Amino acid sequence: MGLSVELANNVAFFSPVLAQLLNVLNMRDADENVFVNQVTRNKWVWAALTVCLAALIGAYTMPGLNQLLSLQNTGSDAWLLVAIGALLPTVIIQGVKQWVKSRRVGPTRCFVQRLQDRPWESSSAKRAVTAVAGNDHWAAGTGLPT
Repeated sequence: MGLSVELANNVAFFSPVLAQLLNVLNMRDADENVFVNQVTRNKWVWAALTVCLAALIGAYTMPGLNQLLSLQNTGSDAWLLVAIGALLPTVIIQGVKQWVKSRRVGPTRCFVQRLQDRPWESSSAKRAVTAVAGNDHWAAGTGLPT
């Protein structure tokens, strides 16, 4: 792409800042929908993101502040790099969450179920398995303590 040092500074500034702002979207539970979850339904998350984005836009557009931060007018090539650098961590983390979710339910659930279904176990042994598993919801197959 042949970016100048000034434009590379912009990319190096905006990419991690925007990636950090988007990181809040990774705070959802793995069992929740990627787009509709407790984080995306929280109005305070969106308010905080709006304030932070407004501050970034201000830093980019205000003459004194953008000179202090050495920010230059950025072309579409640099903004494309910023977008990729900002979105990539969130996309990777969401992909890993989906992969872990798809892998975790089977073996854990089967193991706990086998331990709980043994007729020769005493009730105290079943309580111990449930305690190790976290609680009845976990042992029932959701995968995580609630």
